Amino acid sequence: MLSVRAGQRGQVGGLLHGHSGSGQSVLMEPYEAVEANNRISELREEEQREVARVLRELTEELRRHGESLTEAFEAVGLCDLVRAGARWRSICGRRPRNGTRKGGCASARGAIRCWPRRSRTGAQRWLPLDLEMDRERPVLLVSGPNMGGKSVVLKTVGLLTLMARAGLHVPAADGTDLPVTDGVYVDLGDEQSIEGDLSTFAGHLRNISLLWEKATRDSLVLLDELGGGTDPEDGAAMAMAVLEGMAERGALTIATTHMSALKLYAGEQPRMQNAAMEFDAVSLSPRFRLKVGEAGWSRAFDIARRIVSDPDFLTRAERFRSPLQLHLDRWLSEVDEEKRKLEAERQLSRKSRRSCARPSS
Repeated sequence: MLSVRAGQRGQVGGLLHGHSGSGQSVLMEPYEAVEANNRISELREEEQREVARVLRELTEELRRHGESLTEAFEAVGLCDLVRAGARWRSICGRRPRNGTRKGGCASARGAIRCWPRRSRTGAQRWLPLDLEMDRERPVLLVSGPNMGGKSVVLKTVGLLTLMARAGLHVPAADGTDLPVTDGVYVDLGDEQSIEGDLSTFAGHLRNISLLWEKATRDSLVLLDELGGGTDPEDGAAMAMAVLEGMAERGALTIATTHMSALKLYAGEQPRMQNAAMEFDAVSLSPRFRLKVGEAGWSRAFDIARRIVSDPDFLTRAERFRSPLQLHLDRWLSEVDEEKRKLEAERQLSRKSRRSCARPSS
């Protein structure tokens, strides 16, 4: 291909293939090169036909050994799994107790890699998760502040359960009990889709419909922000139905929520229990620790004071809060203060007992 000035194209005999962007020159293929280029095109087509022939023959040869190749592929995958499991055990894994028995309880002792949190020195440290569930109360409702780690609890329990189900050791302390499940059903995150004609609520409802049909006594059910994405009253009613159904089946279920109605409901049911993510009311920061047996509160305004710089926004928002919610916040704040005082007195009492138990010199 030659680039020729547009005014001189008549001096070069050949085929015109195009113009330059400015129009000042043209691309010409001399007649002398046409036959050679045609031959090159023919050879390229022959090459492609030969490549296709060789690949076809090789594929036919492999098809004759398809069954043995499939078995070999599965064997290599199994060996890789065993090797990875052994290497993981040598790093930090522990064998879960009763990990091969269906229908057992679920407990996690010092499950690591839950919440990455920076220490004062800037180094990253991992806060452990301690959790205990049994078949007498298979439903656990986790509440607490935003950014407090509720969703991470779901992910940690789900991951540990799947690892135990695969025969792997788990990153947790000795005494961790993870039953083998017939399925892990999860509704976590936002699955809204314009293309799929799914709103946020419809996405959650589709997942709930699936687990409602499939979940059994031997299943693990993990539900994030249960009842959200729609009118709070309607959402709470559907959430109560889900929790009741899972409790009747005996399916181990962990759900997170900010709805006060659900917390009150779970506290009144014999087969359910509340759990709270702890919050430091002094520093206004989450502690990332799970406390089973009590309900948490969202602390939305406390967290907003750390993030929103303009006080006028929060002043306006406070005016729209209901008197009942304000009273509940004050009551919970007083409960937190009493808990801190009791904990301080308990620690002082322990120190005094240890001091009295030491032999005098």
